[in-house]
Amino acid sequence: MASGRDSNRWRSRSFRLRVGGHISRPLELSVENLRRDFEEVSLIAVNQCSGNSCSFFNPRVLGGQWDHGAMGNAYGQGCV
Repeated sequence: MASGRDSNRWRSRSFRLRVGGHISRPLELSVENLRRDFEEVSLIAVNQCSGNSCSFFNPRVLGGQWDHGAMGNAYGQGCV
């Protein structure tokens, strides 16, 4: 939802985060619940893939054809 455009702002009064699936008790939280009941945290992460030089295999193999690897980083902010 972080596009920098006003049109994508959360409608905080009506938004609900629903947690379900293979859990003992489904959960539904409003934005107010998230702000009030959970600690806000931020995280910076680096992802490194050493790759396996798939692009050099002969015969070619399926999947992403990384040369010698890849690297990326991300910043996230939310609650725990």
